Amino acid sequence: MLSNEMKHTKHQIYILNNKYAELQQDILILKQQASKKVLDEAYAHLLIPFTRKYEDEFEKNRSNTNQTAFHSYKRNLRKILSDCSVSDNSLEILNKIINEFVDETNISKKDFINLLLNKIEPNYHAYHIIDDYIEDLMSNQTATNNIIEYLEDQYSMNLVIQTNDQINLQKLIKLNIKIKAEEKSLDAFPDRYFDIKQDPDHMTDGSFRMPIVEKYEENGTIITGKIESGRVCVGDRCVILPNEVNWCGYGRNVRITLKNVQEKLVLFYVMLHNIVVLAKFLMHK
Repeated sequence: MLSNEMKHTKHQIYILNNKYAELQQDILILKQQASKKVLDEAYAHLLIPFTRKYEDEFEKNRSNTNQTAFHSYKRNLRKILSDCSVSDNSLEILNKIINEFVDETNISKKDFINLLLNKIEPNYHAYHIIDDYIEDLMSNQTATNNIIEYLEDQYSMNLVIQTNDQINLQKLIKLNIKIKAEEKSLDAFPDRYFDIKQDPDHMTDGSFRMPIVEKYEENGTIITGKIESGRVCVGDRCVILPNEVNWCGYGRNVRITLKNVQEKLVLFYVMLHNIVVLAKFLMHK
């Protein structure tokens, strides 16, 4: 009798151990899925400089065609990955920009193309997480130089990420820092062009200026940038319509929805400017 009870108990323990192992496996899969989502969002933001450069180069070199830069984009990526001969104009441009970024980042060409093939659309939440991290690194204000630790803190989770992905993230972070530093060095150009003085009164009370540094589709065309001077209010005639607050001022990173403007017509690094103030300035120039 006792022997049968022991056998039954052992059998129950065996079943429980199997269920526990299955539960651990399910938890690991969930962690991997959540980690992949975080990783994909980070890559989506860090690869924006590539898509910008490719789109700009395509627009400069394309012939009279209605095709966009991303027509047959993934098919062309696969052709380059498989070492097919590069003869088509768009394929040549794409391969040229890929080689430039591979040289800049020191990421293998195969890995870089795979990142592009798996790239998702950027989202606003991830944009601010990554952008804030880069800004903190540039100003030496971040608590950690490890991007994985930073992401784990921001998302409140332990990430399951391969070493190669961690290395590639760090390489892309360095490239984005370099690009952002170059952009900041160009900030003085519009100031010289419009004869703008860099003083606190002008920064808060001057004409509204905001360089457009990002654009994407999310329930409409979204642009982002840091206000260089002045403020923008609902109703201002600068073909903009803020969708969350009535006004923002100098130094704020903002998201602005453009009214009656197609996303493909927005170019990076152009300056968004208050049309009324600008017109008055040009009339008196």
